[in-house]
Amino acid sequence: MLASSTAARAAPRSAGNARFPLLGRKVAIVGASLGGLCLARLLQRQGVEVEIHEARSASDPAWYRRTLAIDHESAIKALRGAELGPLFDRCCERERSYTRLLDAQGRRERDSALPTRAALHWRIEYGLLRDLLLNSLLPGSVLWGRRFTSLTGAHDDSQRLNFANGARANADLVIGADGACSLLRPYATGSGLRYSGVTLVEAQLPLPELRVPRIALWLDRDRLAVRDPDAALILQRNSLRGMDLRVALRVPRDWSLRAVDWNDPAQARALLKQQLAHWDPKFLRLIDAAEPTFSARPLLTSAPDRNWAERGAMTLLGASARMAPTLLRDRKAGELLDALELAQALTAPRHRDSIAAALAHYERNLLARAVREGRDAQRVLAALLPQASVIGQARSWRSVARSLGAFAGRLLP
Repeated sequence: MLASSTAARAAPRSAGNARFPLLGRKVAIVGASLGGLCLARLLQRQGVEVEIHEARSASDPAWYRRTLAIDHESAIKALRGAELGPLFDRCCERERSYTRLLDAQGRRERDSALPTRAALHWRIEYGLLRDLLLNSLLPGSVLWGRRFTSLTGAHDDSQRLNFANGARANADLVIGADGACSLLRPYATGSGLRYSGVTLVEAQLPLPELRVPRIALWLDRDRLAVRDPDAALILQRNSLRGMDLRVALRVPRDWSLRAVDWNDPAQARALLKQQLAHWDPKFLRLIDAAEPTFSARPLLTSAPDRNWAERGAMTLLGASARMAPTLLRDRKAGELLDALELAQALTAPRHRDSIAAALAHYERNLLARAVREGRDAQRVLAALLPQASVIGQARSWRSVARSLGAFAGRLLP
């Protein structure tokens, strides 16, 4: 964990004569996600009073379970805007990696819908980045153990937040950053989340050079993607010198609840190997080599909204605002970009005293980006888990092309 003395808490900048919508007002953020923490840091740098209400405790082990892969310079800009760029650079790994695409028998494939060329990634442990952001905030900014229940209007035109423990809080602006199953999302839009048809099973594979040496040596720093009509396997390095293993399956939505007890590693491994029984054994060995801690979750997607409903001073960011069934990209990295754009809109002098104008500007860009991200995610999902007829057709055409090429070669002198 990063010590609190490591991340210097710089004093807020003087607003001077500049005017922006939140000057002298209070902001409440529901959810201590990366996006919520980054937004709080950006706003506090401008002298805005911010409180974060988080349902979980500060010591919840879920904060420290995974590696975050950031592949967009725009997300890095958010950390630099929060004046955390140098610390982030020292804590992360920067590398270029390819995506190696194979079929279930280990044969190499190509697909224009999948980004196989070398891409620059920043990798950092999720808990480390969370601590970096958390320790940069003013003391007492995060109130732990506050599970949001409802939002009501107050007599002074502010918003009142009610929590399960009986606590209440008032704010001039409320921002939902509480993740995919956001309790604030219904206040902005009536469109719920839909099941994408794919469930993701995740595990970690530490010490790959000892457990799966041949695959570790072959992959080096690259990412492996194995595809089949109804299943896909993704293996990539993490910041802990191990590998993250993900298996995507086309199954009913309740499959992960009724299929197996995921707390029993023997059952989990047996079920996954049964689903992938026709795969090359070297891929099944990855499941045996993984840590005995498996988690499964359905991949959800949000309907593409053109705009959100009329409401008070409230908006959303990150997974609370939009969901896409991402497999090759980390959706949490998008929260940082949302935080940067929302902070810029709320502190822009051109919006003067109008919070509504600032939110409209932010949401217009957010919803347009959500449509693009959803389209890209669906394209990658269809490429990694294609229908059997699509794969068969592609292979048959490749077979015909090879036959014609061989025949033409015999005719040449």
